[in-house]
Amino acid sequence: MKRINYKREVIFLIGVATIIRSIMAYFIDLSGEEAYCWSFALYPKLSQMESTPMIGWLVQLTTCNLAFNHPLFIRAGAIMISALSTWLIYIIGRRVKSEATGFCAAVMYTSSLFCSVTTGTFIGAETPQLLFLLLSIYFLHEGLIIKYDQGLESRTLSNISLSTSGIFIGLATLSHFSSILIWAGVLLYITLYDKKAFGRPYLYISLIFSLLLTWPVILWHNLQIFFGLDTLYNHLINTPDPIEVLIENNPVNIIIIIVSILSFKKLRFIKNQQFKFFISISLPLILTGNISTGIIPLFFIAAASIETRSYKLNFMQHFPRSLKYSLIVCVSITTAYILQLYIGLFNLEVKQSPDVKIGYYDPSLDRYGMRELSEEFGKIRTIDVAMGKMTDHSYIVSDNYLFAAQAEYYIAYPEKIPVKAIGSPAEIRKYLLTTMNLGGFKSGESAYYLEPSGKGRSGIDIGNQYFKSVEIAGNIYVHRLGKPVMKYTVYRFKDLQVIPFIQ
Repeated sequence: MKRINYKREVIFLIGVATIIRSIMAYFIDLSGEEAYCWSFALYPKLSQMESTPMIGWLVQLTTCNLAFNHPLFIRAGAIMISALSTWLIYIIGRRVKSEATGFCAAVMYTSSLFCSVTTGTFIGAETPQLLFLLLSIYFLHEGLIIKYDQGLESRTLSNISLSTSGIFIGLATLSHFSSILIWAGVLLYITLYDKKAFGRPYLYISLIFSLLLTWPVILWHNLQIFFGLDTLYNHLINTPDPIEVLIENNPVNIIIIIVSILSFKKLRFIKNQQFKFFISISLPLILTGNISTGIIPLFFIAAASIETRSYKLNFMQHFPRSLKYSLIVCVSITTAYILQLYIGLFNLEVKQSPDVKIGYYDPSLDRYGMRELSEEFGKIRTIDVAMGKMTDHSYIVSDNYLFAAQAEYYIAYPEKIPVKAIGSPAEIRKYLLTTMNLGGFKSGESAYYLEPSGKGRSGIDIGNQYFKSVEIAGNIYVHRLGKPVMKYTVYRFKDLQVIPFIQ
């Protein structure tokens, strides 16, 4: 039987996936969440008051400190990390059992929409987290499972690996605070299955490394008047939408994982200690609602199971059907999403009530039409300033941090227009601090407010609460295939009378 070059196959998989991700990253608009991540690079000092800093550093790196500000460069970190993570998951799978296991794990990682699209194409706090999570798993596996009592050289490498794992857990925590739960998984594994590890000083060295990296962030947050530790701890426990979790993690992958876990007693496709280790690392993340992250260690169990079941076949000529179906589902969902984005695949032409505002039932519009909005708003503002209806110093005001970030990226930043926010810390988050940094609000100021159809509070209500007069500057329609799919009402808020209370 001809020997399969799994390394070449993984490189091919990475290459194809990277090309597809790059095309998507180039053409698709930034969502509110992505624009908010971009704002971490725009306001690095203020952002660290609210959240972990790694995502801001990553965007600064890939955009050369915002010198290259296209969405492709903002998302370049996600694309590169996804490629590195795919290779790393192959390496870990190879250490767990074999090259075939590594290849299967790499395919499962690529076919996960969470790993390949949500964090691998689009940018988010979980993007760098996944890379450091996998590095943590690699070194923990080397330090705890590859036994250190097999000679001096093996023991030394094991101790170094265990110490190094703490660095990467710390870096993962600087990406997303839920990564601290990796330590909960380590303690669970050691307490139940490897109590001797408590006698290894390198375990505590590893823990110290993690604390040294994360403690300044925790202390910094604890000193903040506006956010404090609540913001960090909110990342630990989540209540995700079950349907979203199912789609993001690929239903075929979930079935593969469940079947693999249930069949372990019968097949014994990896060592008992390895099985217990991966389950222990996953459980704290899954039980706290960080399901998409918690599933990743289980890829190695599933991959080893697939390889064992396919052992008697020519692996590449008889490519495992489960992996084939997983890739098909991933490609199908991604294609359907792109078609919905650009042609409204799931927007049925039915007669609706006049009270139903356009765009209300289409969440895909979060990543569509912002460039058209920016162009049309620029025309309105240019005419207003020329006719003396608004001053050149007028700013954009928002009551939602996600739309504030999108407006800043697409409209305000290119034209050097300030963005200020009105609302509670939960509603405007970092924009509470950026507004203060801009000097807050002053009597007599004028501002623009953009109201998306079917979303948020009425601009009239907000304007009348704080400003002397409210005028409609115009309506901007975002079109898809020549048909309007979203309406933005642009308001002029003139002569600020009541200074918004900064909570």
